[in-house]
Amino acid sequence: MKRNEKIGNVLSLDPMYSPLHNKIADRYKGRKIAILSSFGLKHYLPDFECLYIETIFKRTNLNVTSVDIELVQQINNHFTSFLKKVEKRKPSSSELAYMTKFYVYLRSFLIDNEIRLVLLHNDLRWQHSIAVMLCKEMNIDYLVTEQGLFRPITTIVDRHGVNANSRVKDEYLSFVGKGEDIKSYYSNEIVNSSHDSLYSYINFFRYLVFSKLGTFLGREARVVHKRHTFSEYIKRFYVHKCTSLFSNKIDLFSEKTNSSSKKLIFVPLQLELDTQFLVHSDFSKIQEVIDLIQQSFTELGLGDNYELVFKLHPNDLNKYSFESYSKITKANIDNNFLENVSLVISVNSSALLQVLSTNTPIITLGRSIYNFENVSIESNKENLVSNIRVQLSENIDMDKRRHYIEYLRFVYSIQGAGNSFSEKQIDRIIDMLDRG
Repeated sequence: MKRNEKIGNVLSLDPMYSPLHNKIADRYKGRKIAILSSFGLKHYLPDFECLYIETIFKRTNLNVTSVDIELVQQINNHFTSFLKKVEKRKPSSSELAYMTKFYVYLRSFLIDNEIRLVLLHNDLRWQHSIAVMLCKEMNIDYLVTEQGLFRPITTIVDRHGVNANSRVKDEYLSFVGKGEDIKSYYSNEIVNSSHDSLYSYINFFRYLVFSKLGTFLGREARVVHKRHTFSEYIKRFYVHKCTSLFSNKIDLFSEKTNSSSKKLIFVPLQLELDTQFLVHSDFSKIQEVIDLIQQSFTELGLGDNYELVFKLHPNDLNKYSFESYSKITKANIDNNFLENVSLVISVNSSALLQVLSTNTPIITLGRSIYNFENVSIESNKENLVSNIRVQLSENIDMDKRRHYIEYLRFVYSIQGAGNSFSEKQIDRIIDMLDRG
C-alpha cells in the first residue's frame, strides 16, 4: 500500500499536459472519472473513465433556472474576461446557457458520484471556475495545478487557487510566525524531465492530433478558454526561427550597444491573452501598458538619466507603437543584464523571478503573489508616477526578499515536471489535503 493512500472517488476536469493528475488520483481507492473539454486530453489520464462536456449535453436533458443563469453570470474567469476586454461584449445567451448547463450538471454529478477530490489545471478556465465555486459550497477537496514558478522543473499544486487566487502570502506569514526552518525543506531531488522536454512536446503534439479527431467525433466543447491549433504553433516556430518580431524602425538595445552611462528602467511585457493579464490586471491591451509607462517616464523627466527598455514576450506576434526614445531588447534577462537596471515594471511577468535574485526594485501593474514587502509593490494608473519616483531610491532588504523566494521555491513548489514526479512529491501533495 502506498503512503497516504485514501478512499474515495476522484474527478479530474481538464488536466495538466502531463501525467500528474493521474499520479495524484492513483493514491485514491475508488472510481476515477474525468469530464473533459477536449478528446485530446484523454491520453493524459489513462486510468480514468472519460466523459466529454459536449457529448454530455447532447445526451442529457438539463433543466436550467433563471437563478442558475444569474449565478453563473457573476463568475469571473478567463473566457468572460476575454469577451469583456478583447471582444468588448458579454457572453451571448447560447454561451451563458452552455456554461450554466455545466454548472447544473456538475452540481448533481458531484453528489451522485460521491466525489471526494476534484483536480483541475488552472482555476480560471470557465468550467474550472464553476467547479471551484461548487467545491467551496459543498465542502469538497480540490487541487489546482499549474506550471511552476521556477520553470521548467517545478509545478504548482494549490488547495485554493493559483497566481493571485492563491493564499500563498498568508501561508508564508503563518510559516514565518511558526518559526519554521526553511532549510528543512531544501531538496536535492533530481527532476529528469521538464515542461519543455521532448516527452512533453511529443505528448502535446498527440493532444493536438486527438483534439482534431475529437472535432470530427463531436467531442470538443463549443465554449473553450482557448482552442489550440497546429497553425498557431507552426506560426510561433516560424517567428522564433525565421523572422524578427520587431520593425527595423525600433532600436534594438543590448548591454553591448549601450555606450551611455544611463541606468535602465526595464519593462518585460506579457501576452494579452495570458490569465495574469486578462484576469489579474485592469488593462485590456498591452499597448495601454506601454503608453502608461512611457507617459510616466516622460512626466517624471527621466530621459536624462535613464533608458526605458522594453522586452516583448517571445510568443507575442502583435505589433506595438513605441516612442522614439524607447528601446527594445532581445537580451537574456540574466544578472549581467540586470546589473545596469534600476527599476523593473511589469504586469506580472515570469521574468520577475530572475529579477528577484537581485536588489532591483519591482513595480507590478497587476495582482500578484510577488506583491509583498521587499519583493514588489502593486501600482495602478493613478499611482504609477509616484511609485516610480519612490522606488527609484528604494533600498530592498535582500534577506527578506530571498527568504520569501526560497519559500516559493522549496515549500510552495512541487519539485517535478513533465513525466518526472517522485513518490515523495506526490506524498507532499496528498499531505496538503490532510492539513485542511
